[in-house]
Formats: sequence, structure tokens, C-alpha cells
Amino acid sequence: MLVPKDSLVSMRSVRNGINVFMVHPIEGVVTKLESLASALNADVYGLQCTAEAPLSSIEELASYYIDVRTN
Repeated sequence: MLVPKDSLVSMRSVRNGINVFMVHPIEGVVTKLESLASALNADVYGLQCTAEAPLSSIEELASYYIDVRTN
């Protein structure tokens, strides 16, 4: 199984001041969301499940993604 190295990836950049964050599907990577990201008129970032991501609860994972997004 391949685990992504980057928790936050840029999926689309239009630089209009609108940011959209997409969370990975069950596989843990955002590649399946690329067509949706390309259709949006926004800067789109994907949150992926890396080896560092806590998986003990959805609350811990969400907190981790908030930290990744703000750093």
C-alpha cells in the first residue's frame, strides 16, 4: 500500500482569494478528487492521510488536518 508523503497538496491555483480544502476519500489520497478540483474557480488544497496522521478517532484526525492547514 502506498502512503502519501505530503499531508497538504495544492490541487488547483487560480489566486482569486477563495480557498477550498478537500479531505481524501477512504483510500487516503486526493487523486480521485482531481476532476472536481479542476472544475472549481478557487485555490484548491487536498488533505491526505500520511503515516503521521492519527487514526484513533475522527476528532484527532480532524484536529491534525486543522494544524496542517494552518502551518
